[in-house]
Amino acid sequence: MKWDSEEGVYECAVKVQGSGDGELDEVWLTDLESRVSSELTIIPGESFWIENESAREHNLYLWGHVVLDESISLQVEPGVNLIAYPFSTYRSVADATLLEQSDLADTLSAFAGGQYWTAAFGENGGLQWVSSVDGSTSGVPAFLEPGGGYAYCRNTTNALHWTEALPYADRFPTGGPPCVVSMTANDQGSEVSLCIACSGSDGETLDIMYQDAVAGERLCSTSGWRLADKAISTAIAADRTELMDAEESNSISTISWTDAGFGRGRVNTVSVRYYLIGRADIDSDGDQIPDARESFVYGTDCDNADSDGDGMPDGWELRNGLDPRSDDSNVDIDGDGRSNITEYERGTNPRSSREAAAVIYVDSRAGDDLYDGFTRTVVRDESGAVESGPKKTVKGAFQTSVPGDTVVVSHGVYGEGVSVPRGVKLKFAGTVTFKREAVR
Repeated sequence: MKWDSEEGVYECAVKVQGSGDGELDEVWLTDLESRVSSELTIIPGESFWIENESAREHNLYLWGHVVLDESISLQVEPGVNLIAYPFSTYRSVADATLLEQSDLADTLSAFAGGQYWTAAFGENGGLQWVSSVDGSTSGVPAFLEPGGGYAYCRNTTNALHWTEALPYADRFPTGGPPCVVSMTANDQGSEVSLCIACSGSDGETLDIMYQDAVAGERLCSTSGWRLADKAISTAIAADRTELMDAEESNSISTISWTDAGFGRGRVNTVSVRYYLIGRADIDSDGDQIPDARESFVYGTDCDNADSDGDGMPDGWELRNGLDPRSDDSNVDIDGDGRSNITEYERGTNPRSSREAAAVIYVDSRAGDDLYDGFTRTVVRDESGAVESGPKKTVKGAFQTSVPGDTVVVSHGVYGEGVSVPRGVKLKFAGTVTFKREAVR
């Protein structure tokens, strides 16, 4: 039910559940007698209320798309109006532009803590909430909440044009799937199933991200998202715990995924849960992290494989518990004498000091001190670029070695003198000649 302040009438819709009458159950009607389908709509900024006339308690879920209009304007007519904050977030009463545009004679009422509170608009732009029960000012509602309704009494003869600007950033792509097209709660109200539209293209996989609203805090749309599930194939995947049946096997248009609360609170333990669907098969910079996951979960650059420029790809840092947004290349987390960048170059675990020591190869003829030294011969990729190869000098191998490593020198003549670092082993593969001085 909602109040049409311009027409001065209530608009109503009714629904019956469990009657056994297929024409009544689960259908919103204008009234039970006419059985005409209701056309009642709620737009952002309008308030409404629901009366439960059954003998038992019901769980109520409201769902819809996050409002992304640049601004929303509403007209508040003289007299009593039922209003709501028009955007999908909590908003401090003091920050809402409603205060700036209101008249000193106007009042705002809210229901909180089991009682009504009324506030008059002060000259300084603030509100002083007073309990309608005992006149106290404790327990004052300090914010407008999503899904919350408020009574605005316009005590002047002219209407108020209330305009609020979008309070969070719109970084969400538009123009098609993937997206949530509907939600359905189970009878217990503990789980919600999302119907997700997808392209059905070959190899398409999806990430499902979520964010729970914190009472009184504004939605941060650009960060704070968490993974609820990842890399869900849009082909049939009935063996997944939370992925239900797909509607088609060849040209998939929608899939259903159920939020059963695994690894997070159930939906009936939070006031608001936001969902965001991203493509998990799109990785523009090739760092093995999907673009959507980089943008919303990790805060890294989806167009730069090394967001912090520390020489270690974002994907490798995340898999090994490092920070891809901060240069931690010279940090030695596991205390094994190898910096993170050295561990990356060697392919070892930066969080384990018990991994096998590295073997570094040297070849005076085929090697180059710019190579990593981790292969006995030069290894090239499909384009011909060198992926790995031996060092050219023993000194070059020692410069990248740490205690426990072994340097293997291939047969040949080396015009250098060397001093073996403490803890490093030196081995020869064939006849090795040093022309300057003996090995110490």
